[in-house]
Amino acid sequence: MGSPSIAEINPKTDLKEIKDDGLVSFIPMEFITEKINAFTHTSRLISEVRKGYTCFQNDDVLWAKITPCMQNGKTAVVQGLTNGVGFGSTEFHVVRSKADSLSRFLWAVLSMPRLLYAAQGAFTGSSGHQRVPASFLEQLEIPVPPLDVQRRLITELDAARIERDQALAQADEAISGFEEWALKAMGIVAIQPKRRSTFAVRIGSVRNRLDPFHHLPEFIGIERAITSAPHARLGDLVTFSTDTWNPVNHSEPTFRYIEISGVDRRRGKAIASAIATDEAPSRARMAVQPGDLIVSLTRPHHGSIALLGPEHQDCVASTGFAVIRNVTGKSSARFLWAVLRLSSSLRQMLRRASGGNYPAITQDELANILVPLPDINTQQRVIDEAVRRSMEADALEAKAEAVWQQARQRFEQQLLKGDAT
Repeated sequence: MGSPSIAEINPKTDLKEIKDDGLVSFIPMEFITEKINAFTHTSRLISEVRKGYTCFQNDDVLWAKITPCMQNGKTAVVQGLTNGVGFGSTEFHVVRSKADSLSRFLWAVLSMPRLLYAAQGAFTGSSGHQRVPASFLEQLEIPVPPLDVQRRLITELDAARIERDQALAQADEAISGFEEWALKAMGIVAIQPKRRSTFAVRIGSVRNRLDPFHHLPEFIGIERAITSAPHARLGDLVTFSTDTWNPVNHSEPTFRYIEISGVDRRRGKAIASAIATDEAPSRARMAVQPGDLIVSLTRPHHGSIALLGPEHQDCVASTGFAVIRNVTGKSSARFLWAVLRLSSSLRQMLRRASGGNYPAITQDELANILVPLPDINTQQRVIDEAVRRSMEADALEAKAEAVWQQARQRFEQQLLKGDAT
């Protein structure tokens, strides 16, 4: 990287001190947070990961080489690894700094938007599986100020990161505090989960579900709490749309598609992506419209639930969603949007789901979810509070993003204009 070289690309890591039954860190691609130099890791036996994974050590920079992870800024300096060593996705390049460069400085440079954009020009491979070759990093030339200047630039970034994290924590608090407020407003006693692995139930209560998971005390407690106040079955309040869409009948070259991963679970908002009609996924079949409430049937407890607005006119959704179109006069789609995203509702969905790693709920079982049904005035209060908290969190997250982007821009300006020295 540059001339002279200030880093090694994909270097070998000394594993002689770690026995076959020794533990090391494991970091798949999804454990790297985009753009902010953050990651999580688990521990695995080295014998389980020695082959078929990328190896690295403390203070290495992991840099995603595959699209779209590279463009999205999945890169981080790894520290605190189990026994100082880690293994992870083969889609990482490993960058190891030499004495005249700091790992965190290299991370900051390698995550600059203009560098990530330039890296796209080096892509090799077929569409959808394009990768940046190691030669791009090996031949890359970057400004390298003295170590004391590198430290100052990183210290400035750290200060911005702290300010950003504080704003994000406030946003999380605004969202996470909604459930307690809403349950109290609706006259429901706070639900205290009873997580026990050993329990007994009356044989008469088993009915058609023989699986023990369905009868966990935690779920029984949620049901009792909801039924202690006015409530209703979801299926008695709504009707589900069966309108479908067929790409064969679509005359435009593209269409706008809402997939489950396109739902911001914390905000209850859906983002549609433009897709070529002749490349329409097999699950892109649900015709939706503004005012629809979409609820993910796959992993329903994750809360991929969104209320569609005018921006979703003529969109198509995955068949992995149930589409609620009509709501009785006893409630509204906006109220259900607020209460179905409460953990008390999501846990009910998990209870009624089936499957192992990918639990799914049927539309009929979704209809059996119990939802609170206070008077209309209280429902409006719940809606207003949900919207207020969402807007507050949006503002705080926008502030956090602005602080971080400004800091990154200052870093880049100082580095490239020579002001850093």
